[in-house]
Amino acid sequence: MPIALDPARTAGRRHSWDRVMTGFVPGLRSLEAATATAVEAVRGTPTRILDLGGGPGVLAERMTA
Repeated sequence: MPIALDPARTAGRRHSWDRVMTGFVPGLRSLEAATATAVEAVRGTPTRILDLGGGPGVLAERMTA
């Protein structure tokens, strides 16, 4: 039987993770913006992103926006 993720629970988990990380890492949004700028400067606009972090993929999601 395939495992299906509940979209509402997944969104809640991401929001919760984002809130925790924003408090844990001062300037997180600036760091993420700098990361995206560096990736684009080196590789151009990414068509695929592999997020190797330990969270729910919030950075990768933001980079694709």
